[in-house]
Amino acid sequence: MTKDSTTELMRAHRGGKLSRNQATLLEQQVDVEPNDVKSRVSLLGYYHRSSGLSWSGVLWSAFRGNSIHQRRYVDLITWFVEHRSQSIEAGLPEMYPPLGFDESVSKILKELWEKQIAKSPTNVAVLCNAASFFYHTDKVVSEELLRSAQELDPDNAYLAGRLSQLRGRICGERIFGKSVQICWLSLPLLIWSRYGFSARFIGDW
Repeated sequence: MTKDSTTELMRAHRGGKLSRNQATLLEQQVDVEPNDVKSRVSLLGYYHRSSGLSWSGVLWSAFRGNSIHQRRYVDLITWFVEHRSQSIEAGLPEMYPPLGFDESVSKILKELWEKQIAKSPTNVAVLCNAASFFYHTDKVVSEELLRSAQELDPDNAYLAGRLSQLRGRICGERIFGKSVQICWLSLPLLIWSRYGFSARFIGDW
């Protein structure tokens, strides 16, 4: 992780601690100066944290669904995808809400990232940032993007680490999924083996 990426991570993290009044001042600043990236990153952190709280029910009535708060968050994410897709900020964890997007919003962002990939198919930063988005929606696509980036920059240890981590996650989910499926299929047999003989015994008796 570079010094710049650490700085932006910390900025977004501190943004999560902003008060509503502080966030409002930053929103006004962005309205005046749309290219104020630092303010936008701080707001990313603020919206990300508030979105998480709203989903948990603490601020559900104020921020749920298609509220102004949620729309501003999505607009902010969209801006980074459209205008700074190769920047460090576009790959921040705060670029994805704690519990995901509505299906319609997810579709829009998917199309936006696909456009950026088509425009810059050999840009490693764009591929990595797109992979971060698809990690939440389609891990197979995320892996394909990271592999493409690695082919362009084969000596990049960061990419190797991300690929290894992603493959481990995909493998774990497959194993977990099969385990759950096996448990569900085995449930009737387990119930019968535990209670079936008892029922027969009681009936015979």
